[in-house]
Amino acid sequence: MQITNQSSPWRFPQRFAALQQIELPQTTAVRWGLSAPRLTLRRTWPQDVDHVAVEFVTPAGEIVPGQWIADDERRSQILRSTRKAAVDPDSVIKLDEHKLILQAHGADRRLRGLGSLLAQPGAQIIVHRPERRAVVRLQQEGETVFAKAVRPEKSGALAAALTWAAEHIRTFATPALLHHDEVAGIVSTAALAGKSVHDLYDSPAIEDALKVMGRTLGALHEMPAPAWAVPHAATQEVGVLARWMDRLHDFAPRLHAEITIPVARVAEMLTGATGVPTLLHRDFYDKQIFVTDDGEAGLLDLDTLAVGEAELDVANALVHLELRSLQTGRLGCSLQRARAAFLREYPVEWLSSERLQVYADATRLRLACVYAFRPGGVSMSPQLLARLGQPATDLVLA
Repeated sequence: MQITNQSSPWRFPQRFAALQQIELPQTTAVRWGLSAPRLTLRRTWPQDVDHVAVEFVTPAGEIVPGQWIADDERRSQILRSTRKAAVDPDSVIKLDEHKLILQAHGADRRLRGLGSLLAQPGAQIIVHRPERRAVVRLQQEGETVFAKAVRPEKSGALAAALTWAAEHIRTFATPALLHHDEVAGIVSTAALAGKSVHDLYDSPAIEDALKVMGRTLGALHEMPAPAWAVPHAATQEVGVLARWMDRLHDFAPRLHAEITIPVARVAEMLTGATGVPTLLHRDFYDKQIFVTDDGEAGLLDLDTLAVGEAELDVANALVHLELRSLQTGRLGCSLQRARAAFLREYPVEWLSSERLQVYADATRLRLACVYAFRPGGVSMSPQLLARLGQPATDLVLA
């Protein structure tokens, strides 16, 4: 666990301190096909005060998802229903001493189709957030396919967004929809060509890739929004911050106290003005953009499309550049050059410097909350807070 110093309030939530390394029974590790029984906690996703999705990994990087459930009766109930939904009931175990349920091989009472995906030869789990979503890499007829497993009632919106993109987007690639199983909650797509911008850091190609990233976002923002794109105005962004603050209050009260005043100030500034409605991605950052060797772009996820201020997407991208610089110290160029490259081919005349600044601070606060729940990333939170108020870009905007 990384902390800034012993007096800092920025610590991994104490409720999870005992979970940072746990040991499976050797028989369970063998039955699940794991290379080792020792598990390290990598990520947590708070659901509510008594329920947290968790992700463990073995030393070899094998993923073991699970759920921390404070209430004994609720934990037993979820264990029973998850085992009932699993192909193999032994793929779900309970560790009462840690208040944990661990679920291997795609066992999930909400993601009905996940187990069958992972049963396919060569299937590899990329992420499994229990009861919410999972992504599996498959090989089908020599081609790489990515399958998302979600709750069945959510899959239709994913498929509709991909279908809309295939019919309307011409300036950059989007994942081709290959299969939609609404009953199982499975949406399968072809892999995008190229590498993500995130994978090109420390590469000579990074500045060109960031230019492609800026151009792609500009092309998206120019498009008319589909009728089904939901509003995401400043008030909704304040709601996002409020939900993260609720989680901090429950699990890390000292962290919550540290940022209560900055969050209130940013919320007031967010709702104090408004910008021009634009088609938004709402989760636009370096892992969403793929760039080929000849400079063609692909945009990965489309299920968060909404209508709101362009500055939200631009700020999210710029603050993620700050985050990567803080995480590794390496972008392949200076942070100043990286930000300039991204904005060079984005139509910056659309942007308000004031709105960009407040959305940048909102993003810093949100990411500080997110990383407070990551054992290896909690030190990012105070560093992001230290940047509050700093310009998100060196360029002069309208």
